[in-house]
Amino acid sequence: MPSNEEPGEIRVSVSTLVEMAARAAFQVEGVRGDFNHILQNTKVILRGEPLPLNEKVSTKREDVFVNISLKVYSQENWGEVAREVQKKVSDALRSWGFPLKGVNVEVTEVDWFLE
Repeated sequence: MPSNEEPGEIRVSVSTLVEMAARAAFQVEGVRGDFNHILQNTKVILRGEPLPLNEKVSTKREDVFVNISLKVYSQENWGEVAREVQKKVSDALRSWGFPLKGVNVEVTEVDWFLE
């Protein structure tokens, strides 16, 4: 390929991005629930709208967010768990070459631990 030509575009399926994000979030201590729950509650957002799982997103896009809704344990510091999820998800996708804009975490359920 001549050096003055563009090499083309790399696109990643939304389902792949969702799975990578869910796997990263699932590994964070304090996140409750099974992997499928996290997977079903993870969305890739572009211009404020969730993308369908069969959509493909260019690695050149710099305006993509991931939204994750989590269940957490009551004895954990929710803010710390959410920040750790943001970091793990962001690191995972960026290490794979995807220029993610950010990760939004919503704590939607708490597993109350009663003594």
